[in-house]
Amino acid sequence: NVEKLFEHLKTYRYERENKVRFGITVGNNGNKGIHMRSGKLSKVEEFNVNVDPIIFNEKFADRNDKINFNIRLALVPSHQWIQVAKFIDLCYSSRSFIITIDPTKLQPGVYRGSVKAYDTEASAEKGIIFEVPITVVNPHEVDYLRCEYTPPSVVICKPNTIIRDFIIVPLNATYAVLEMISADSKDKVGGKFF
Repeated sequence: NVEKLFEHLKTYRYERENKVRFGITVGNNGNKGIHMRSGKLSKVEEFNVNVDPIIFNEKFADRNDKINFNIRLALVPSHQWIQVAKFIDLCYSSRSFIITIDPTKLQPGVYRGSVKAYDTEASAEKGIIFEVPITVVNPHEVDYLRCEYTPPSVVICKPNTIIRDFIIVPLNATYAVLEMISADSKDKVGGKFF
């Protein structure tokens, strides 16, 4: 879609953010997104997100470009388990906002979402100004009496695919045994798994 991209660049070449990139950091660690993977997720968590607009070739940029830079953004979460303020008014200085994530109602698995920022004075065709990616890993729990985990249903294994499943490791465990049984009673060959 090179032609569409070129048309998009021509249409929005005079927008106020065309010479700006947005540095996104989450928390004090400098992460570029939110990644929750710390065992059983049983509480709502808040993340402080900093947005820092940076003009390209900032050292030689016209100071009026910095002084006059102002953009109002609508913040849109991709899922109901993500909450964020509806708007942020951004000038040429670092601003922050809070993203709240409620993983308590999520079933075990991996979830991906985001918070996208749109220019409130532009049409939807302009697209996003920046995005904060979010990954939540909610692991399965092991039956601690038997130290076993059995998937709730049959797992379909197709050729050349990767299946990832996350399980909380029981306390003091030093090894694991993976037992796979074919659900097809006519399967005489089985499969090769790595």
